[in-house]
Amino acid sequence: RVRRIMTQPLRRLKKNIQKIIQEGHAAIVCGTGVSLSVVGTGVQAASWPGLIEETIKFVNRHQVEVADDNIQILKQAVKTCCTEDFLNAYKIIAKILGGKKHSQFQDWLNSTLGMLEKCNPTQYGLDLISKIEALHLPILTTNLDGIIEEHTGRNAVVWSDEEALLFIQAKANDEVDDKVFHFMVIMPIP
Repeated sequence: RVRRIMTQPLRRLKKNIQKIIQEGHAAIVCGTGVSLSVVGTGVQAASWPGLIEETIKFVNRHQVEVADDNIQILKQAVKTCCTEDFLNAYKIIAKILGGKKHSQFQDWLNSTLGMLEKCNPTQYGLDLISKIEALHLPILTTNLDGIIEEHTGRNAVVWSDEEALLFIQAKANDEVDDKVFHFMVIMPIP
């Protein structure tokens, strides 16, 4: 009897969610779990904590001068696994490495996110992205990589206040099925 009582609300919830998806009143939010499923767990840079840990190794290997408080902020982001801390960590990484156009930043990109491009995609990951794509809903992501775009053929759009308004307008006109909206930035590998 208890099981029957518990499953009825869940069935209703499932039907309601299916209806919202079918009507196109939803968006898919993907994090690094999608990247990890495609490249496998062997590539640390596919996850935010792994990317930050790889960054700490990179600055040590290349003897980049980094203030202790910045290293502590990076380590704290790994511990908390909080998106806001990851975003702050990314800003610190960009600053430490001289900005996006600096050669040291480009070297970092190649040695971290660049490794993702060299991986053979897993069938599980490809199936996951196919299922996400088959929903024909907007895709939003916190990822820095372009794995979703690579396997869906969608275009990357970096989210900003202006892009948020364009997203809302495009959603009203059903023009979002061909885009992946990045909350931060997408890092093209040089």
